[in-house]
Amino acid sequence: SQHEAHSAPTLPGQRGVRGLRLVPCRPGGVSGFGEGMPELPEVQAMCALLERHCKGRCIERVVARESGGGPRDGKFDTIVIADGVRERDLVEAIAGRRVVGLMRLGKYLCMKLSGSGPHLVFHCGMTGSLSVDGVERFGFQSFSVDEAWPPRFTKLLIELRRSGGPTAKVAFSDPRRLGRIFLRADPMAEAPLSRLAPDPVASSPLLPVEAFADGLARAKGPVKAVLLDQAKVVCGVGNWIADEALHA
Repeated sequence: SQHEAHSAPTLPGQRGVRGLRLVPCRPGGVSGFGEGMPELPEVQAMCALLERHCKGRCIERVVARESGGGPRDGKFDTIVIADGVRERDLVEAIAGRRVVGLMRLGKYLCMKLSGSGPHLVFHCGMTGSLSVDGVERFGFQSFSVDEAWPPRFTKLLIELRRSGGPTAKVAFSDPRRLGRIFLRADPMAEAPLSRLAPDPVASSPLLPVEAFADGLARAKGPVKAVLLDQAKVVCGVGNWIADEALHA
């Protein structure tokens, strides 16, 4: 097959603020997700995919206008590209910098770049996805990512090269425009990451059961609503994880 297959990622990590750690990703990924929107496992798999194909490579080309054949082709998306960042500012902020690491906290993915400029932070929203050219797309029940390159509804396209190596092409696509791309100088110390509750697999040490139970006991509202609130007890949990955890 012309497509590369995915394999399951591992989940080691390093310390961050609040006793948390952004989870460094390792090569691999997971394909064929069975639920509607990207949650913690899906974002972890995307993070691992980018770790494999981007780390150590330098960003040599950035296309910040929509591509892939959708109705907004050629337009800069001022909704997905958050905080009023302009097209020129985004391109100039990341072009020419090397990817030094990929990290995940909750449903957010951080691409750490060399030098003193800001880093990229992605949130997939309901229908966002990160894809690498030549690698099988991640699949979901409620939406699919175009197998063409670049995928339809691509908001940001990055081409990276390692000295003497082939070019890697990465796209962030999002048909419903509910995902977000942020520029952050210190991602863990700035919103939105700084507002998150502990990550259930990235806390250091792992979040104690007693602390989790205490957080649920103190929270007001239905248990599922509390689990879905990314700032209350844990982050990264969405509808399908909550439904599975609460199913009796």
